Amino acid sequence: MLKKYDHIWLLLYIPIYVGFFNILEVYIHPEFDYWVSYTPIDDMIPFNELFVIPYVIWFPYIFLMGGYLFFMDKGAFIRYLWGFIIGFSTALIFFVILPNGQDLRPVSFPRDNFLTDMVADLYANDTNTNVLPSMHVIGAWVIFFAYIDCPRLRKWWHISIAFVIAVLVSLSTVFIKQHSFLDVVWGIIWCVPIYLITQVWMKRSMQRKEERRAAMEAEKLEEEKLRA
Repeated sequence: MLKKYDHIWLLLYIPIYVGFFNILEVYIHPEFDYWVSYTPIDDMIPFNELFVIPYVIWFPYIFLMGGYLFFMDKGAFIRYLWGFIIGFSTALIFFVILPNGQDLRPVSFPRDNFLTDMVADLYANDTNTNVLPSMHVIGAWVIFFAYIDCPRLRKWWHISIAFVIAVLVSLSTVFIKQHSFLDVVWGIIWCVPIYLITQVWMKRSMQRKEERRAAMEAEKLEEEKLRA
């Protein structure tokens, strides 16, 4: 049982990430100086509270995908977790090197409804700092990579839905003014080496290891037959 689920150790990253992120939220705070992430495109993007829906869906989406892969595809789960480890850890390090934030949040909302209340709660619980690159964008595309990676999920309609969700999550960050357009661009750029490391290099490395293991087992069985 333990051998079957020995990849559970990767989940230790979650408390490490949460702890480090919370420390940065204290030390890189709106009250302190930070580099402002901004492009003129941000002024052309209107606030739209509807996008809070894909923004908050992102949170359970990460864990649901992780739970599915944990039990259904060990290799894909390992690559999935390493996607987050690489993406989120390098983003946190970048926040330390270049403390950044955005000043795009509206002073007041154009409408008053339960969706704007949700946005207000997000604002209250998440500062406008530590935004470039957007970890929401990184996470959304790492989930998309998992659909391509896992044979059980590699169906055109699965991938199409995953792509739409990744795009909506990325757009949500700018429409609810949690991020600048620049944060989204850099979040996508951040995903390029993540994909190359986890879905190309790591996948090939794991496949070669599995092939060597299978060859050794076949050779061992052949030797046992000859002895018999």
